[in-house]
Amino acid sequence: MRYYDAHTHKIYPFKSDIVGVYNYRIGEICRTELNDFFSAGIHPYDVEKCTAEWLNKLERVVTDSRCVAVGECGVDKRIADAQKQLMQFEFQAQLAQRIGKPLIVHCVKAQNEVLKVIRRLNVNVVFHSYSKYSEQLSCFSNVYFSLSGRNLQSSVSIDLDRVLLETDDSNESIEQIYSDFAALRSMSVDELKIVIANNFNRVFNR
Repeated sequence: MRYYDAHTHKIYPFKSDIVGVYNYRIGEICRTELNDFFSAGIHPYDVEKCTAEWLNKLERVVTDSRCVAVGECGVDKRIADAQKQLMQFEFQAQLAQRIGKPLIVHCVKAQNEVLKVIRRLNVNVVFHSYSKYSEQLSCFSNVYFSLSGRNLQSSVSIDLDRVLLETDDSNESIEQIYSDFAALRSMSVDELKIVIANNFNRVFNR
């Protein structure tokens, strides 16, 4: 059973024992050809730099068969112009809906705004590096949580069938994150591999 890294900046060799979803931020150098799978989106940090050319490129890139999701995208109220971020997020959410692919969400201090957008979607939604599981979120059967090493400790209330694991931009290995999470849930790594593989395939329609 392979490891699944649902959101990463790492380049994994083809046919390795790790299946990674490389995070391609439109506007950066494209390295998607090096990966089994990737997601593509306009990060809220890049909203001020976004141009019509970026939007057109995003619409082309997401049609690639190896692109399994739109994003990461979302709203981060720690940075300026949350309204412009929300407009870009709504555009990408509608794009995910139109092409029938999951949406990878970056959400910081903006859960209410994000929920207003995703409640209209019938595609899977992954809150990346997010562990603020709540009764409000649990009402959405299409919402999942991709956990990195930095937020495992606060994830104990999240249902296992909603969990994915990721390295994001850290140097920590996905193997270590699996090991740490398995210990938190009092299960073996092999048992966890089965759970995460099933979740991954369900979320990304593999």
